[in-house]
Amino acid sequence: MDEIDSSDVLAMFETVDLHHPEWSRIDWIGVKLSEDLDRTFREEGFVIAEVGPGFSLVRNLP
Repeated sequence: MDEIDSSDVLAMFETVDLHHPEWSRIDWIGVKLSEDLDRTFREEGFVIAEVGPGFSLVRNLP
């Protein structure tokens, strides 16, 4: 299986965020949490947890 590039993950994230603005958790299955992704998402205030073969991105909604 080919590894998904960080820029692809960020593009997918932007699409999900645009079309589902009320999301509170996104599970990225089969995606390696790179240092770039970790830093980018944490700088935006998201909580990240590595789970199984991927990671979860969590945010608190107001």
